[in-house]
Amino acid sequence: MTQTYRCMVIDDESHAIELLSDYIQAIPRLQLTKTYQDPVAALMESQGEENYDFIFMDIDMPRLSGMELAKSLRSLTAFLVFTTAHSKYAVEAFEVRADHFLLKPIGMNKFAMTIDMLLKRREEPARPPIRQDTSFFIKSDQKKQVC
Repeated sequence: MTQTYRCMVIDDESHAIELLSDYIQAIPRLQLTKTYQDPVAALMESQGEENYDFIFMDIDMPRLSGMELAKSLRSLTAFLVFTTAHSKYAVEAFEVRADHFLLKPIGMNKFAMTIDMLLKRREEPARPPIRQDTSFFIKSDQKKQVC
C-alpha cells in the first residue's frame, strides 16, 4: 500500500491556497489536511497538533511572517516548503531549515517535481561516508636521502 503524505497550506491569498490545494489533490500520494489564510490562526491551532509531512507556506503575510511562523511550526513537519513571489527571502528560508523554496507563480510541473525530489531524498538509504585516504606519495629525484 502506498503511503499518504499529510499536507498543510498557509497563505494569506485565497487564490494561492486554491492553486496549491488543486496541485495537492492531483498527486495521489498527497492528502490536504488543513489550510489557513491567517498565519496567526495557523500558529494558534497547530500548537500540540499532530505532525504533517508537508507544510507549504507563504512568507510575506500580514501580522506574522512565514519566517517567524516557520520557527514555531518547523518541528511539526518533515518537509517545509516556502511558496512565495519574493526571491529575496531564499537565503533566510534555508536558515529556518526549509527543504525547498518555490517561487510564484508555481506551475504544476515544478510543484510535482519538487514533491518527487523531496520524497526520493527521504526514501533513499543513507550512503556510507566516502573514505578519504590520508597518506600521500612524493616523487623526488633524490635517491636514498632521508628527510
